[in-house]
Amino acid sequence: MVTGAQLYDQWFDWQPRPREEFAERAGLDAARTWVLYVGCSPWTGQSEAPFVRRWRDAIDPELQVLVRPHPKRPNAFDELDLAVFPREGHAPTDDESKADYFDSIYHSAAVVGLNTSAMIEAAILRKPVLTVLDPEYAEVQQGTLHFEYLLELLVVARTLEEHRAQLGRAIAEGDLGRSEPFVRKMVRPHGLDVAATPLFVDELERFAASAAPRRQRTPAVLRPLRPLLAPLAARAGR
Repeated sequence: MVTGAQLYDQWFDWQPRPREEFAERAGLDAARTWVLYVGCSPWTGQSEAPFVRRWRDAIDPELQVLVRPHPKRPNAFDELDLAVFPREGHAPTDDESKADYFDSIYHSAAVVGLNTSAMIEAAILRKPVLTVLDPEYAEVQQGTLHFEYLLELLVVARTLEEHRAQLGRAIAEGDLGRSEPFVRKMVRPHGLDVAATPLFVDELERFAASAAPRRQRTPAVLRPLRPLLAPLAARAGR
């Protein structure tokens, strides 16, 4: 039963704080445009700092850049001379940190990253979401199973030069409705105004109240195969 992604329900109704207030907290100039770079999970152990340095050098130097590190990699960008917020890499788990996370996306002109769930929150807020298929980070991107689904959402470049042009258009034109089909399919398949959490709870309770399935027994004719299959089962278990 497809109910949607209940983890993201909270962001549909979250309200932003004033742009000036967030800009002061993050060390940005509220009067100028900025782009948000979102760091990905450290599961590969590969640092993103070299890529972010090349990326910053390749895009419009007049653009402000805000970098949000992954909460499990809070010091990943300490060596870069960029606005990093929050510096301590706080996960959005309380009202203040959630507000910081939401505002960092809401007030940005576009969101850029390699491969992270923050791209989905950006889609919910109808922000252009861009990536670069960098050969040095192929394991982080094409090397994962879920990245194929994100490609339905992302504006993809194969070089930083191509990305610079795409980023300029995204800032000028906005999302242009690109994110909505992805959100309808992957986050709220029953409608953008239908929260996933109540549907999930209803289905879980319906399942719990239903009769348990009948136990399936091995047919008698197949039981002699059990001793033959036991070594394979043990090996698979190991």
